[in-house]
Amino acid sequence: KSGENKDLSLEKISEMMDFYMNAENGKAEILQISGGEPTLHQDIIKIVQMARDKGFKYVMINTNGMRIAQDEEFVRELSEFKGGFEIYLQFDGLSDEIYEKLRHKKLLEIKKKAIANLSKYNIPTTLVATVENGVNDKALGEILSFSMNENGIRGVNFQPVSYYGKAAPDTHRITLSGVLGRIENQTNSMIKQSDFLPLPCNVERVAITYL
Repeated sequence: KSGENKDLSLEKISEMMDFYMNAENGKAEILQISGGEPTLHQDIIKIVQMARDKGFKYVMINTNGMRIAQDEEFVRELSEFKGGFEIYLQFDGLSDEIYEKLRHKKLLEIKKKAIANLSKYNIPTTLVATVENGVNDKALGEILSFSMNENGIRGVNFQPVSYYGKAAPDTHRITLSGVLGRIENQTNSMIKQSDFLPLPCNVERVAITYL
């Protein structure tokens, strides 16, 4: 019905966690809580605690950071989960022009405030950038430089944008090798394409390196 609460119940979420854990023979270790926007769920703190109680060793919240920027008490509550907890923060670049094109609003100051609040409460954070050719593909080195100078940021994830359907704009597509090449060029070869290793789960689309 119009206006009806669309949040999953705690009972349903518990069932989903149990299904995942059982599918991994009781050995599932990592759980990423996503959405929609998971921080808008009225019981998000209980959901994280439920995951911990069920034996997940590492729990991540995949978020746009809006509530984290605006609700410091919420961030303090999240900080109680230190150890095996992380924020997976949407972060597309360091200019509002990028956010206006990708998210249709100016978000840079909100992102910076979210990072400041997470740093204040020592919550590990990974920045997650959706990369689109012609929008923020020239900002990858800048994002890495920013990240290395911010306390609490433990990683950066660059995700090439995906398009579906007949209207997919081929000229805006970017590949994994395209991302890696840009990183090398934009960091003056401090990070080289040859530094990355493919992950067996999908060698054509996933590669990692450590600093």
